[in-house]
Amino acid sequence: MSEVKFYVDGAISFGWKLFKENWGFLIGVFIINLLIIIIPEFFIEAMLISNVGLFLIVNLLHLFVIYMVEIGYLKILITLARGEGDRLEVMELFRNYHLFFKYFVGILLYGLIVAIGVVTPIIISILFVSDLIFFFGVVLGVIIGIILAIKFFFVDYFIVDQELGPLEALERSAEVTEEIKGELFLFMIVILLINIVGALVLLLGLLVTVPVTGLAMAYVYCKLNEDYEDEELEERLLLEAGFDL
Repeated sequence: MSEVKFYVDGAISFGWKLFKENWGFLIGVFIINLLIIIIPEFFIEAMLISNVGLFLIVNLLHLFVIYMVEIGYLKILITLARGEGDRLEVMELFRNYHLFFKYFVGILLYGLIVAIGVVTPIIISILFVSDLIFFFGVVLGVIIGIILAIKFFFVDYFIVDQELGPLEALERSAEVTEEIKGELFLFMIVILLINIVGALVLLLGLLVTVPVTGLAMAYVYCKLNEDYEDEELEERLLLEAGFDL
């Protein structure tokens, strides 16, 4: 697969431009997402804490709804990044429940892979009973964890967008990130900093920074996946975002 280059600032600029064109819709679905995650927790804890079995069942149902909405939200971001936002509506948040199992297994495997990459060098270093070796074990674990996190970062994107199985999605993510891990690392640092700034503005800034950075990440996914087959669409969107064509 040929190497695909992109500019970090161009991706962010694209996310900002697309957000300004769809800000009402994006803020609305983001708020719905938050409410579905947060509000049921209060009722679950208040009403079911005395019944452990019912408490567990309701929590599992809530988890299903949370993941369903997360899948729908990611689907919305990817669709907008492709320039197909005119076909979107709020109900898209709730239409992709059939992907729950694939999505759940995919993010579970992703978390396990990263965790094993981080923990293994640390555990090995402990066996040597040396502070210096332990220090290097921690550093090595962090480095390996970052590399694995970047390598498989788009696993959920491939599951949601192309409905791939978890293992196939991991493989595709590894393929598209093979040559650009450094650029993606810088991109993720910038994404993190932008959302930290958003959180500092009384958390209200997150209503803007989360959709903007989400669109930027969806756009990078689309670029790496070589989705822009229409030449006019590709020229317009990619040049506006600052990507190399």
